Amino acid sequence: MLTNLLEGSTESPTDIPFRDPEELVRKPNRGLLTRDVPLDQPSRYLESPYVLGSKQAPPLSQSNFHFIYYIYDGLVAANLAEKYKLNTKRGYLYLKLNEAPETTQPKNDIQTNINKFHRIVQYLEELQFSGDEMCTIYSVIAAILNLGEVRFHEDESGFAETENNEPLSNFSELLEVEEKKIAWALTNYCLVDGGKAVRKRNTCEEAKDSRDVLANTLYTRLVDYIVSIINKKLSLGKQIFGGKYYIKILDYPGFECFKQNHLSQLFVNCFNEQLHYHFLQRVFAWETMDIKNEGVKFVPISYYNNKAVLNELLSKPEDVLSIIDDASRKGHGGRYITNNIQNLEKTKVIASDTSEFSVNHYTGRVFYSTRNMPGQNRDFLSPELIDTMRTSENYAIRMFFTNKLDKTGNLCISLDEARKSKYGFIKKILRGGLSQYKKELVRQQLRALTIVETAKARKRGFPHRIPFPEFLRRYRFLAFDFNENVEPSRDNCRLLMVRLKMEGWALGKTKIFLKYYNEEYLSRLYETQVKKNH
Repeated sequence: MLTNLLEGSTESPTDIPFRDPEELVRKPNRGLLTRDVPLDQPSRYLESPYVLGSKQAPPLSQSNFHFIYYIYDGLVAANLAEKYKLNTKRGYLYLKLNEAPETTQPKNDIQTNINKFHRIVQYLEELQFSGDEMCTIYSVIAAILNLGEVRFHEDESGFAETENNEPLSNFSELLEVEEKKIAWALTNYCLVDGGKAVRKRNTCEEAKDSRDVLANTLYTRLVDYIVSIINKKLSLGKQIFGGKYYIKILDYPGFECFKQNHLSQLFVNCFNEQLHYHFLQRVFAWETMDIKNEGVKFVPISYYNNKAVLNELLSKPEDVLSIIDDASRKGHGGRYITNNIQNLEKTKVIASDTSEFSVNHYTGRVFYSTRNMPGQNRDFLSPELIDTMRTSENYAIRMFFTNKLDKTGNLCISLDEARKSKYGFIKKILRGGLSQYKKELVRQQLRALTIVETAKARKRGFPHRIPFPEFLRRYRFLAFDFNENVEPSRDNCRLLMVRLKMEGWALGKTKIFLKYYNEEYLSRLYETQVKKNH
């Protein structure tokens, strides 16, 4: 399913400020896509860490959301372009075709896109998506592409007016909203002044921003919609087998470092920094704490602790994100951010010059441009656009803008599936097949994800720490008779391990500490005994 998998947050034994993802990410399109979905299903095709709009766009060589290319090229190949108000020239702004040399990415690989479109359709049909639900997916993608073609020009007063009506008309027809209302909402907004609503008009740049934010929001809501339907279709199995086989997947953008890094890269990397810290606590700090509390002798494990970086990024009120918020509220430029960073004399976040600062991330130092940060941080979907979309005659589109959002900015669709879940770490290193294997890239990823340190910690440490009662309940039949009375004590744990002639383990005050090979051996013995008894 979703390709970037990682554990969600749990309580940490230290006092690092683990900021709420809603507060960290701020925008719905950059929120955490927490999904309750099965592995190896079509929503893995929804992946992309990038936004649609121009302010926080990825490098020119990168594609946009891959799913958009799959649906567009698939609809054209299926002779459905006219039905969904699309042309066949692939000249859409959001397809980003004319901005870089040809590559094997989705923006250029039409046949692969068509093949993946057919696979997506096959998956959705197997999940029994209805014709209306499929039509909604196609309509939203087509509407997003048409929305990107809306152009604006200045009127006599210097404010924005729509320049071309056809794409806006297509957008309105696809999503069943009134064309005049959506045109007004893109170029106007209202402020309450002294208890009265006062009309304000957008400049061309502000109108473009509104257009791009609306496109981003539509795509994000579409992802929520698709995954929620998948959950609903699979709910019968959950009712039969229960929550034991129910997992949650956290789909998040990987660490980003480009030649030009902006606010979106800072958000993504801050979040990755938090997840990496939690990983360090889970693998290193918690084990060390357990060993010390239980009085077990051990060789200390050394690892890079990124707590100081997170403090400077997230600890209010003098953290970097608070400074950016302050600049946005007060209408300051990027220089305000770098000046404040310099005045606070931070050691991990350093102002390079008046328009750039660097952060010493766990992967290395990354430079961020502050030129447009305050403006980028003010991106939001205006109430006028929300109200207009709520008037859609399409129930699904109305739902996109009327249902509540959760803390991470995802659409809440009531499926009665909110349950607590256990989490596990899964880190993906390389995307693509062997043809895309790059030795240096893999080496960098191994260093960034502390794979070597983790392997050493697992080899030298005790990854399995089991309370005495649980250990004996699980394994006592391997060394004791079935009718033998076995008290859940430290001595009986020692006796079990001695009878099995195992080495490398240690006993604490309340837990037994096992090496990775101890657990593997016990598991094999357990499985062998169970097979014999059956």
